[in-house]
Amino acid sequence: MKLNFEVDGDEFILAGEASSQVKKVLKQLGVSSEVIRRIAIAMYEAEINMVIHANGGVIEVEITTEKVYVLIKDTGPGI
Repeated sequence: MKLNFEVDGDEFILAGEASSQVKKVLKQLGVSSEVIRRIAIAMYEAEINMVIHANGGVIEVEITTEKVYVLIKDTGPGI
């Protein structure tokens, strides 16, 4: 299963939507609560950083029976 999310760099109120949606999907798939918690926290932190520091970006999530792969691509200028 693949999920894609756009994170708007100007919308603080929407930060966290992607992590919430992935958390919901993982619960429906029966993934352990510890794994869900770790993924949700990491994604939320990344989303907040994208909104605050990087003018937004995209998040790609791939869920298989063996792994959950999360790719964060921001549009910020870099350091």
